[in-house]
Amino acid sequence: FASQLLKQRSSALLPPFSHQALLCANAKNKQVAEDFLREAAGLLKSIQIDVVEIWGPVANIIEKKSDYYYFNLYLQSNDRKALHQMLSTFNQHIDTLKLKNKVRWYLDIDPIE
Repeated sequence: FASQLLKQRSSALLPPFSHQALLCANAKNKQVAEDFLREAAGLLKSIQIDVVEIWGPVANIIEKKSDYYYFNLYLQSNDRKALHQMLSTFNQHIDTLKLKNKVRWYLDIDPIE
């Protein structure tokens, strides 16, 4: 079973054959959460590390819970160092995002879900 699962993950470029990060945001206003992640995606793309793919923002599996809307931004790369370099630069410039203080957000490195 394990070898079959590893083959599937290899062909889909999923961990451990790639490295991922998840930027999660939630807010009481759906548009604010989504716009924050769009703004974050723009900042990440401006860092210009070509080996990192950025997907989203996308609604969480459970989009609304306890009056908060949940959205995610996915990052993936075959190069762990490049991914971490991008995230480090992102953290240094997070204060430039206008909506930073209007959402609750966190960064999950190598997310399980």
